[in-house]
Amino acid sequence: MKKKIRAIQYGVGPIGASIAKLMREKQAIEIIGAIDTDPAKIGRDLGEVIGATDAPWGVAISADAKEVLEQNADVVMHSTSSSLAKVMDQLLACLEAESCIVSTCKNCRIRFARIRSLQRSSMPRRRNGASRWSARA
Repeated sequence: MKKKIRAIQYGVGPIGASIAKLMREKQAIEIIGAIDTDPAKIGRDLGEVIGATDAPWGVAISADAKEVLEQNADVVMHSTSSSLAKVMDQLLACLEAESCIVSTCKNCRIRFARIRSLQRSSMPRRRNGASRWSARA
C-alpha cells in the first residue's frame, strides 16, 4: 500500500469546506488537521462543520495553527483570504513547519510570478543563453 498524503485544511469557510470535501473523496489523501479562527467552529469535527454525509471524520478544528502544523503534514490546503498581507504570517508558519502549501490566495501567484520575472532578468546567463530558470538545455 502506498503512503497517503497527509493534509491539513487551513481555513474552513465555503472554499475550504469544498476543498476538504474533495480531499476526503481521494483515497490517497488523509486529512490530519484543520485550522480556523471562527469560535463557532473551534473544537468541532471538520466533517460535521462542512456538512459531510459521512461525518464525523475524527478531525477537530483548532484555532492553534502552530499545534496543528506540528503534525508534519505533507501539504497544507490554505484558503483563508485573497490578501497576501493578511495571510503572510499563516503562510510563513506553514513553511516553518516544512509543509508544501496550496493556497487560494490569488495574490500569492501574482507575487511569485513577479519575483520569478525579476530573478530571471537579474540572473547571469550561461554560455548557451539559458538561465537557471529556463527549460532550454
